[in-house]
Amino acid sequence: MQSEQVSLSQALTQYLSSRHSKEGPDAQQELVKFVRWSGRDRQVADLTPQEASEYGEMLATSSTGHDVTERLQAIKGFLSFCYKSNLTETSLAKHVKARKTWRKSASLEKERPAVDFTPEGYRHLQEELETLVQERV
Repeated sequence: MQSEQVSLSQALTQYLSSRHSKEGPDAQQELVKFVRWSGRDRQVADLTPQEASEYGEMLATSSTGHDVTERLQAIKGFLSFCYKSNLTETSLAKHVKARKTWRKSASLEKERPAVDFTPEGYRHLQEELETLVQERV
């Protein structure tokens, strides 16, 4: 660990200058949001894995699709830089991730054919349901 403490805003400046603007404007904007969320004057060494994880979850719930992946990659790149530069004792990048959410795709919903019931068919299904409920342990 370095003897001098580095704030998040200083670390971000170092990171962006070392990347030679390889990060796009959206990624830079996300990094600024992360630093603001964490606290600009806060020491990089004070960040915890739980905070990195919380930010990833918050980002995942506020965005969708490919956009989330790019934004998370920007944060991971910055946190990896901090670890490689000995600004943090542990790699926080591995804690930044978004949980996968299950959503029904539109194609699955379209595949289901519409079912029309006749009064007889509906009555038959009701009888079958009653039988199954009675047989249930």
